[in-house]
Amino acid sequence: MDLTTRDRAISLLRTVGLNKLAAKVVYRLEGFKTANVAVLEAIDRSFAHARTNDVSGDYLEFGVFKGASLLHAQKLADALSLRSMRFLGFDSFKGLPDEAEQRREVFYKGQYSCGEQQVRSWLSRNGADWRRLILVPGFYDETLSPENKRKLGLTKCAVAMLDCDIYSSTKLALAWIDDIVGPGSVVILDDWDAYGDDPASWEDGQRRAMREHRRSSKWVFEELFRYGEGLRGGLAFVCVRERRPDGIGAAPMTTTHE
Repeated sequence: MDLTTRDRAISLLRTVGLNKLAAKVVYRLEGFKTANVAVLEAIDRSFAHARTNDVSGDYLEFGVFKGASLLHAQKLADALSLRSMRFLGFDSFKGLPDEAEQRREVFYKGQYSCGEQQVRSWLSRNGADWRRLILVPGFYDETLSPENKRKLGLTKCAVAMLDCDIYSSTKLALAWIDDIVGPGSVVILDDWDAYGDDPASWEDGQRRAMREHRRSSKWVFEELFRYGEGLRGGLAFVCVRERRPDGIGAAPMTTTHE
């Protein structure tokens, strides 16, 4: 099923209240694949940026689903000889949290549920190197803590993939990585266009979370590249420099589509 056909089918089923059915059918048909194949391109481009600009650190993925994009990142790093990079996947493994019910026409509680043992099995069968790959199970309000960051030995993030769909999860993830990103770090928001072209989308989801984060973060973020199409469109940002104490140098708050 190509992206255009899938998006049209999902949009139609959303309008008649069958979003949950559409998701279950699509995910079953696709097997061990990422929910958005365009995200693999985004990972490729982000790793190329990191290597070209000599950006070191780990790869963090928020929203693992079946683990396909996490494994893609590990194999790509091996091909690029990024031997010190670790790969950490954060997921409830129970699907989206309660907050997803606030926009049931787009997401729903429990969506993208895939058990941790199932994910581990898929990853193992497809060649995962568990010496450098870590899965962190649990909802983000429980797992994204300063204590957990210390336990995981996280000090620097080269690339962060935020495929966690909704506002609350994205907001928590952005705040948690703020002290481990730095100049050159790439932050990918895979659900940037998940709510479509409705102007109200700027008041929800990842767009709202990133808009607020760019105002509060000590870092200045600039748009790096777009990828995907339709409801599967994403946007990658790059951390360019630390914000001056007086706030000068902050990137403008974009409120229009590009």
